Amino acid sequence: MAQSLLQCDKRCLIDGCIHSVAWVLAAIFVTFLTNDSPARVAYGELSGWWFALYIGYVRNIRIPSVLIACPLYIAVGILAIYFDWTWFYKGLPSTVSWGYVVILFFGSLFFASPILINAIVRGLSRKFRLGV
Repeated sequence: MAQSLLQCDKRCLIDGCIHSVAWVLAAIFVTFLTNDSPARVAYGELSGWWFALYIGYVRNIRIPSVLIACPLYIAVGILAIYFDWTWFYKGLPSTVSWGYVVILFFGSLFFASPILINAIVRGLSRKFRLGV
């Protein structure tokens, strides 16, 4: 069981990319749609999270896809420093620091949390035979 949780195959790679693209597209769409709102970034992130949760449920994205989604998030976070992508994180440091690495780690867990939540819901539905 533990080996299957950490095994990443072609589907894992595709699902991790689908999760990431779904999150980003929804976030960009809602951010532009609510351009006049001061909370547009928060709306975009929450909408990206919900859309990734929905796509992950419909696509049945499994836990090993976290092994793709988390490193993608961290890689973009590190690239954000070097290319000054303030859209990724407003308080970008000038170099990679331990504090920023911790922020990226927890951010990647938040980014991948829809995959984990879907896995928990599916496990509970099987246990209690809810048909979800």
